[in-house]
Amino acid sequence: LTAKKNELSLERLAVESDIKTQTKQLEISRKNVENLKKDVEKFRIQWKKVNELAFDDNKLICSYCGQKYPVEKQEEVKAEFAKKKDADLKFITDLGNTASKQIKDENSVQEALLKSIDENNAKIEALSAEIAKLEKEISELPTSIDISMTPSYLEISKKIAEKEKSMAQSNNADEIRKNLK
Repeated sequence: LTAKKNELSLERLAVESDIKTQTKQLEISRKNVENLKKDVEKFRIQWKKVNELAFDDNKLICSYCGQKYPVEKQEEVKAEFAKKKDADLKFITDLGNTASKQIKDENSVQEALLKSIDENNAKIEALSAEIAKLEKEISELPTSIDISMTPSYLEISKKIAEKEKSMAQSNNADEIRKNLK
């Protein structure tokens, strides 16, 4: 019973250790989500700023001579601006989407950890109940057992008494020999 109790106690310690590890993982995951949410908000602000950018007509004027670019060049400059703005918006959107996906992934991890922690807590309760049951059984066991009235004990005691009597007689023979000399 004691061996079984010790085995269950070790199992309970292992489960408690698992819970501690999972709790730390959960805490780390929650901090990750918090940081990712801050990142998503930064990306939203950044996206709004880039989206609000308007083309500056001063870019249509040559910085060296001060004259307006030809219409062809003006269209090229406007197209480059629009292309860069679209690329920046797409990049920021991709960053935001990646962060949002990571948040969803972390939330899934958290759900799994919480489920596992609950299952492990249930295991601990079951193990604790089993250990308490074994401790009760152990405490109810007698501390000493009286075997003096069992048939095998009585038989062995009889044989011992016969052997002692036989030894006593052989000692007496030695004494008789000594006395005869």
